[in-house]
Amino acid sequence: MIYLLQQYLDEQAIKQPHKIAAIFNEEIINYSDLNSLANQIANYLKHLDIKHGDRVCFCLHKSIKSLATIFGILKADAIYVPLDANSPYERLEKIVNDAKPKIVLYEDETEDKIKKMTAKDIELYSLDSDAVNAQITSQSNLNPNYQSIDSDLAYIFYTSGSTGTPKGVMITHRNVIDAAEWSVSELKITAADKLSAHPPFHFDLSTFDIYSSIKSGATLVLIPEKLSVFPGALVDYIEKTEITIWNSVPSLLSYLFQAGSIDPSRLKKVRSICFNGEVFPVKYLRDWMKIFPDKEFINMYGPTEATVQCSFYRIKEVPKEVDKSVPIGKSCANAEIFALDADGRKAERKSSGELFIRGACLSPGYWCNEKKTREVFIQNPFNSKYKDIVYKTGDLVYLDENGNYSFIGRKDDQFKRMGYRIEVGEIEKAIYSLDYVTETTIIFRELNNAVDLTAFIASKESLSSEQVSADLAKILPYYMIPSKFHFLSLLPKTSTGKIDRETLKKNYE
Repeated sequence: MIYLLQQYLDEQAIKQPHKIAAIFNEEIINYSDLNSLANQIANYLKHLDIKHGDRVCFCLHKSIKSLATIFGILKADAIYVPLDANSPYERLEKIVNDAKPKIVLYEDETEDKIKKMTAKDIELYSLDSDAVNAQITSQSNLNPNYQSIDSDLAYIFYTSGSTGTPKGVMITHRNVIDAAEWSVSELKITAADKLSAHPPFHFDLSTFDIYSSIKSGATLVLIPEKLSVFPGALVDYIEKTEITIWNSVPSLLSYLFQAGSIDPSRLKKVRSICFNGEVFPVKYLRDWMKIFPDKEFINMYGPTEATVQCSFYRIKEVPKEVDKSVPIGKSCANAEIFALDADGRKAERKSSGELFIRGACLSPGYWCNEKKTREVFIQNPFNSKYKDIVYKTGDLVYLDENGNYSFIGRKDDQFKRMGYRIEVGEIEKAIYSLDYVTETTIIFRELNNAVDLTAFIASKESLSSEQVSADLAKILPYYMIPSKFHFLSLLPKTSTGKIDRETLKKNYE
């Protein structure tokens, strides 16, 4: 019986030891060797006195070694805490101070950041050190005896906090196993598949790739980080490695289309294109579906607190209208999603409300932050008989006549302007409908009892505020038209590929 994530790897190493488990550039590793390396890392960690429930941070770029490190930490009965190798050391230090790991693993490229940190009582070890590697290779490559159970934490992922301090989302083995079992079953993933691993390992989307692949005995294709800015080279890599299931944030798919890197002759081996993490502008989704009418397109929704995905929607036909969102659909197996209106009643069809989630996907809460946990992980308002926790997402959704939910926007992205209640997402959809817009995002601020609404727009054309305002006036009421416009060739992105709204706020205050 599988009840720990590392047992997926143990099982594949026995069933198909010589099958390729992972590919990274020209490097490959089979299941037997990946399991052996993970075991050696686990036994090395135990040699360093890592015990059940200890946190181990790592600041490593994506590679086969970092993949083995994840499994090594799990096999040591520890909890892995990935650090964004591209983040400034100040943010990393906040995470390390909060997670309180016993050790931090790093590499040559991240050494400067890690050694700048002033966190106390934490030992630092470089996986590029000859001495450390010699100690790892001297360890036994046999599976350790596991003490963990399925309710123990597998990892803590840190997300941006509203106060500026990152908050750690705790995820258990059972949470991820439930998600992986659903993914493999619903997408019919088999050992013959090759799954993309585009997101960095500190982004929760990566867990879909890793554990769906290892659970099914498929091959995980690690996408080199630098390829995201070279669309032609990225498509070449997808074809060369014969990826069959693609998963990424929609921004990357939009970028590939804008760059002219896809056409019907490309990506012949890809059968499923999954996207998650943000809204996919319909104008680009339509283009993808027209170019590849035979491929499966799946919109998956799920905050980090719900372990990658809790709902999904298979898009069976090209959307007709660009100003409507693609539904996030219905709940995955063993999960329930529902919306509550302003009066606390379940939203009926053709109405909207705040989305709530329940099921085996739910995180136990935030690491060392009981106050925040109690705020959003609450007792099911429809069950007073026993403990039944639901997660209050802060996402506003609409329930259509077919029982599918659609994302409207964030509750905290709602504001009043000139007496009207407005959703940021509605304005963004309207701007995206303009042919000359390639990317956009909206930032609003309350100044002197008025709302300052700024639109950031990327376009290949030379634009003026007057032109865009005039075009928006044809599709939006006057009170929803931004008061300021900034035009850029590209909007900045975070390390996870999403539009970096925080950078825009800082640079254009």
